[in-house]
Amino acid sequence: MLSIKWLIILLFSGCILFFIPNLVRAVMNESLKEGFVKIGANPWALAAFSDFTVGFAFNLTFICVREASDLYPIAGRKPSSWSAFFWVVLAMLVGNPAVLGYGIYQLVQAPSVQEAFIVRCATVNNNPGSDRMVATRTKWLFGLFQAAMLGLFIYYLFCCVVALSSQSIGDGWQYIKSDPWAYLTFCDNLLGVVFTSVYMAMVLGGGCWKAIGAWWLALWWLGNGTTVSIDMES
Repeated sequence: MLSIKWLIILLFSGCILFFIPNLVRAVMNESLKEGFVKIGANPWALAAFSDFTVGFAFNLTFICVREASDLYPIAGRKPSSWSAFFWVVLAMLVGNPAVLGYGIYQLVQAPSVQEAFIVRCATVNNNPGSDRMVATRTKWLFGLFQAAMLGLFIYYLFCCVVALSSQSIGDGWQYIKSDPWAYLTFCDNLLGVVFTSVYMAMVLGGGCWKAIGAWWLALWWLGNGTTVSIDMES
């Protein structure tokens, strides 16, 4: 029987394979510039894009912290800005498939799912002065990150209010399905939500299945506004 770790690897791999034909369809049928214009022309397509933006920003920040930050040391590895740069650039080029690819890379290396997704601020040489400096630096950086996520959430919420007040969800969905780049953005966002769902489960802990189920339900029904909420909780 496959372990949870390998089931997640298969899930991430399946999501990437699902994304590829939709990417090919979008590239072959419409220019990226035209795709952006069409996304901006429909309130629900724009709401989906704003939802994608919130989740994507969260996932890229996670990668940067895991790879480049000395605030969160990982056993056996040194912080690498070049590694963070590589993964972020790859994600900017292809979207959340790169984020899932990063998740697969971490899962293969880590001895457990928890160690692949959770970062913790470690003690610095058992030095109280150094620990206070790390804690203060972490607090300021985390505060800036929360402020940025809050700004993106307000933007997302505004787009959703505009969409709800101007067009039915059914009409918006028909528009998204009809345009290759709008539909690709929707699919890309789903991949990001899959990654965030696993992250949420690891943060909340394997024993809190009721809490995990509630967060998952909120994430899949309400979008990445829930991602901002779990960020504020953590």
